Amino acid sequence: MRIRSSLKHMTLFPVILMAGITTLGCSARSPLVEATPVAGTDIVIDGNGDEWNGRYIILENEPLAIAAGRRGDQVMLAIKSRDRGLINRAASQGFTLWLDTRGKKRKRVGLQFQGWRAQYVPQTMMNPGRDRKALRGAAVEALTGPMPLVNVDGDGNRSLKALAGSAVGSLAGGEWFCEFQIDLNQLSDDAAIEILGVGLEVQAPERPSGSMRGGPPGGGRPGGDMAGGMGGRAGGGHGGGGQRPQAGMASVKSDLIWIRIRL
Repeated sequence: MRIRSSLKHMTLFPVILMAGITTLGCSARSPLVEATPVAGTDIVIDGNGDEWNGRYIILENEPLAIAAGRRGDQVMLAIKSRDRGLINRAASQGFTLWLDTRGKKRKRVGLQFQGWRAQYVPQTMMNPGRDRKALRGAAVEALTGPMPLVNVDGDGNRSLKALAGSAVGSLAGGEWFCEFQIDLNQLSDDAAIEILGVGLEVQAPERPSGSMRGGPPGGGRPGGDMAGGMGGRAGGGHGGGGQRPQAGMASVKSDLIWIRIRL
């Protein structure tokens, strides 16, 4: 694993580029993040990310900054991103946080957020131009405050096991912030978990067809983005609206990003 300390070319997270932030390069193995000890109420899972400043690790070539902490049997994880495609898909299609107690890339236990499309009124999709403001509001609402999660197994099916974690997020100024609290007791009876594998899988957008090909913004479709800002170029692959990435700005290369957390 290669650690790069220079950040002068990084523009993905301008609000957190400060002394002490590290960039982790990619390798054959997932990047390793240290879970810093958390005492008392130093970190509260409430969607306010101020207490995480100075703890972030920027993943090289990925559109995320990540921080981790541990208090007893509880693991706290914070992520933030300004990538419009990732934000749009997380809000509309949902995401799954995969947890592997062996520190690998196994989809064993997942905390799944289903996104606003699971509850949104289908009629809104009929006139995306007229309802673009409503769609943008739906994205902000979906990613702000407590986020309803369900347990899923490796095949994406709902599990009846006790929920292993919770999440609270916020979306403002084009930046998505989300913090998770993970209960190790619900993951394994083995108290000696040394490294936890964590995978953030943002669900792939549905492919438009027929008359829906000119459909609503976000999620890889043409015509703008729900996270706010300028309208986007036509989506494709992992696209999701927004401007062409600036020089030095990472774009979404994978629907599934894995890291390892040393506990």
